[in-house]
Amino acid sequence: MDRLVVDAFEGDLARVELAPGRVLDLPRAWLPRAAREGDHVAVEVVSDGTVRFAVDAEATANARRGAGDLLDSVAEEPPDDFRI
Repeated sequence: MDRLVVDAFEGDLARVELAPGRVLDLPRAWLPRAAREGDHVAVEVVSDGTVRFAVDAEATANARRGAGDLLDSVAEEPPDDFRI
């Protein structure tokens, strides 16, 4: 099973990131109605060739938590010897 990340919605299209720097526009209707920007979506191709998309709530939560941790570390006070 593969994954993609919803980057943005533009009208009837969903811009998704397949890999860093690799972006694709898909019909928004292909994704679950619950999909939101930033969501990680599991992609599964079943035996008859049908493609299924499902929001991966756990992967989305982990990514958002990681992004929050990164922002927190950037917002911390710089070390005393920090110079520009």
